[in-house]
Amino acid sequence: MNLDLAKQFNMSEKDYHEVLRRLHREPTIVELGLFSAMWSEHCSYRSSKKYLSQLPTKGETVVQGPGENAGIIKITEDLYLTFKVESHNHPSAVEPFQGAATGVGGIIRDIFTMGARPIASLDSLSFDYPTSPRARYLLNGVVEGIAYYGNCVGVPTVGGETHFDACYAENPLINAMSVGILKKSNLRKSEAKTVGAKVIYIGAKTGRDGLHGASFASGNLDAEAQKKRGSVQVGDPFLEKLLIEATLQIIEADLLEAIQDMGAAGLTSSSVEMAGKGGKGIVIHLDKVPLRENDITPLEIMLSESQERMLLIAKEGKEKEIEKILTHWELDYAIIGSITDTGFIEIFTGDKSVCHMPIHNLLNPPETYTEPLRNKTVKVAVPDLYDKNEKDLQTILLDILSKPDFASKQWVYEQYDQTLFSNTVIPPGSGAALLRIKDTNQFLGLTLNSYGLLSAIDPYHGAKTIVSIAARRISALGLKPSAITNCLNFGDPNQPHTMWEFSKTIEGMRDSLDALGIPVVSGNVSFYNEGITKRIYPTPSIGMVGLGALAVAPNNHFQEHGLTVAVLGSTKKESIQADSIPEIDMNREKKVQSVLRLLLKNRYLKSAYSIDRGGIFLALVKNMTPKQIGIKINPSMIHIDPVDFLLSESNSRYLISFEESVIEEIRFCLDGVPLVPIGCTQEACFEWENLCCIPLSQITHLTERSFERYFDDAV
Repeated sequence: MNLDLAKQFNMSEKDYHEVLRRLHREPTIVELGLFSAMWSEHCSYRSSKKYLSQLPTKGETVVQGPGENAGIIKITEDLYLTFKVESHNHPSAVEPFQGAATGVGGIIRDIFTMGARPIASLDSLSFDYPTSPRARYLLNGVVEGIAYYGNCVGVPTVGGETHFDACYAENPLINAMSVGILKKSNLRKSEAKTVGAKVIYIGAKTGRDGLHGASFASGNLDAEAQKKRGSVQVGDPFLEKLLIEATLQIIEADLLEAIQDMGAAGLTSSSVEMAGKGGKGIVIHLDKVPLRENDITPLEIMLSESQERMLLIAKEGKEKEIEKILTHWELDYAIIGSITDTGFIEIFTGDKSVCHMPIHNLLNPPETYTEPLRNKTVKVAVPDLYDKNEKDLQTILLDILSKPDFASKQWVYEQYDQTLFSNTVIPPGSGAALLRIKDTNQFLGLTLNSYGLLSAIDPYHGAKTIVSIAARRISALGLKPSAITNCLNFGDPNQPHTMWEFSKTIEGMRDSLDALGIPVVSGNVSFYNEGITKRIYPTPSIGMVGLGALAVAPNNHFQEHGLTVAVLGSTKKESIQADSIPEIDMNREKKVQSVLRLLLKNRYLKSAYSIDRGGIFLALVKNMTPKQIGIKINPSMIHIDPVDFLLSESNSRYLISFEESVIEEIRFCLDGVPLVPIGCTQEACFEWENLCCIPLSQITHLTERSFERYFDDAV
């Protein structure tokens, strides 16, 4: 009877018949809608959870691992850090401004539901090249959406990245990460515990925006899907600000036992997951739910993904105190149900039952398994970094700087508030961000990295490299990497090649995290990132944090003339090829990072910078431009071709600068790690002895304009 409707909900015929088998009857339309949402890939992780279980999730500082709204690690015994990254890819492809804005709002809610005040956000963005009008439209809308929501809600965007490749033309990637700080006593989770406890809806009224958002995100982005603007939510950052303050006040007063954001699948997922985690049941009265429109159906109420909404479970007898706080903050609220001991979800409109079934049916979808098999016909076209027929070093380097991939993304991050609360020590633009944690001697390092091209060529070693790059950037701050969150962006999980990429990515992440001793505390999987004509590269985004005390905040660029500049680590003639990527040795990676942190701790270095994408040359550009301090390279210690040396993407390397007087102290700390002096800082010029001399004014102009120019009014 409802098979056609099930297909409209992105539910397969096989799943529909499994619903019939479990219920021993036809589902009501509301029940069918709940199954379609909770069994969707977006909510159930049915294709990925068997692989995700391989990742390390334990550690000395881990308080809460995967499975909650966000992960938590210790800063001190009484102060915790919570963080998570999620995707909003499909909505942003259809409606870039609202898609990105609500992605930011959603991840911030995951943070303050844990009892934390959000302090910072980061983003990882992937688009087609900005030569494309559609890419410019999407990028402009996404950046405006992130800036609007983050700036208005008062959470600074302190870091991130922007990548370009034609594979993201139809399906851009919008990954947003948020971080918060909480007192140990304020930690709250989403597990229902007490039979009879009241369920309270707070926040925005429910509308039709975001309908079927979870199932929308669990299908390919074909022409029909792109018409579903109703599946894109509309956000209100000013309302979210009120929600943050009210929620944190309620938590501080110890008035609730559980809380969850109404994210994907809205009221459905929050109610089902909260009751299910505690092995309880739940009764919901839809006529109590605050609505924007009077004719919204029961199914629409349950599946709406209207933003800025939360579900609370009150402590017994604390309902009036909660209502008083919500009234003070002028928020809509209603007691819409209660927790039961039945194990069922029961939904009523008035006296009419529209849903009555066991919650475990919704939380345990049938296993989905696609055998991971590599499709060797899938080839990756690696774009030429420069004209291989060109022999002049200066021409080659200037040509590279003219490409948007290697340009400054200042146009993006200058639209974001970066320094709210005066915590930001190192802002966006160069490596990892560094924040000071107020009222402590602790600092927080943050980075969010991906490199889809590496993963497309070699998903196993690509994943190891991306984890290592993130860790390398945290170590460049003088901090030891503490934990990660991840957002895994892939194509159709029903395709064997996609699952081969996914399984190899998980293996690579596991092996690199084990080697570096870094746990995973939260994350997100985003499948079905395919348009009409192409699929994205497998693109794992790694959000990493580092914590620790610092006597002096490190510098990530050259500070003065006359300093020795050196490469810590080995540089080989290694580049990205269609069938191979630079090797990664985790033992060497771990040792190089350890040595670098020791050098920073001993205060031997004037600056330190991770060498990764773009090689030594891009690292030099990032070091030279902030203070307009150049370098004269002495090739006597360099034993490979200048172009190969400057553009090598060998792993496990840092660009460091120091006073010549401390070189022996530095050598004493190396523990076998190579140190190659390459030159000295000088006046504002990049100079390779006898080969080229490029004024920093020219380098700065190119890096600032080669991306930004695409967004001039004339374009």
